[in-house]
Amino acid sequence: MKRSKLKWYGAKSELIELTKALIENGNLKGKQEDIFNEIQEVFNIELNNIDQAITKFNTRNQENETKFLDTLKNTLSKYIKSKLEKNR
Repeated sequence: MKRSKLKWYGAKSELIELTKALIENGNLKGKQEDIFNEIQEVFNIELNNIDQAITKFNTRNQENETKFLDTLKNTLSKYIKSKLEKNR
């Protein structure tokens, strides 16, 4: 099997949050355990206590319930706005 060259540079909890969101949205289908095993292979990372991390997401307050996903949205929005401004 070819080893992936991709590397995850964020926090492990962020990768778990992203993966769980993709599962819940239906973008990734299959057994959750299998999906997380594949993600670990793709990014050459070991994710420990996945269920515990997901449980912690459920206890976040409403302002921080999707902390990493909110950051991704803001970053992409800024990128799009800067591209639109450059094209004016």
